[in-house]
Amino acid sequence: MSTFQNLWLSLVMLPAVCFFAGSLPSTERPVQANPIGSNLTWFFEATSMFSKAPQLYQQGQDLFQAGRYEQAIATLDQALAFDSKYAAAWALRANALAELKRYPEALSDFDTALKLGSESSLDAAKSGSIWFARGNTLLSLKRYQGAVVSFDQAIALEPHNASAWLKRGNALYALKRYPEAIAAYDTALKISPDYQQAIYNRVLLMKQVEQERQFEQTSAAHPPEADNIAQ
Repeated sequence: MSTFQNLWLSLVMLPAVCFFAGSLPSTERPVQANPIGSNLTWFFEATSMFSKAPQLYQQGQDLFQAGRYEQAIATLDQALAFDSKYAAAWALRANALAELKRYPEALSDFDTALKLGSESSLDAAKSGSIWFARGNTLLSLKRYQGAVVSFDQAIALEPHNASAWLKRGNALYALKRYPEAIAAYDTALKISPDYQQAIYNRVLLMKQVEQERQFEQTSAAHPPEADNIAQ
């Protein structure tokens, strides 16, 4: 939470704090020199806790970038203990889990991040990156159809994301949906003409298509004899 948000929340809640501090019967209030001041101190300490989640998130991000994924997860767990609806923290935690090849856990965290992101109006770029990372996780799990759906969502939010088009092509390639895969690689190359991975994968796919075409032609010209067919 920003300094401005903390100040706004404090100003909104201040009358309520003062009201409740002064409205308790004298028999129920502890004897102290300044009960209102004491309650205000408690209030500002409580509201300052909301700022801890972004601080811990930043620490988790630094740990993630340093490749210290286990520590990043532990730090993000602390951030989420302060704010369980912190979509970006769930997404970063998911990425750290994916780096550790803990794919089912990562997928669950991505889904949580997307749900919370839709509730908090997460911007398109961040939502797109989450869908993209979710698609990569599904590729790792060999859940290719689900990966295509995730990459479609990423592309809908960021149409010029060449990497999303490439990965969509990879998932379609694995599903043997070759014409669609070629079209996806072509789009990636239209966005980024020097994209070496897209060039390589497209060439590889075209060779695969040609090999399968030649195999089909050979099989048609020389059908197996009935006695040789496996029963």
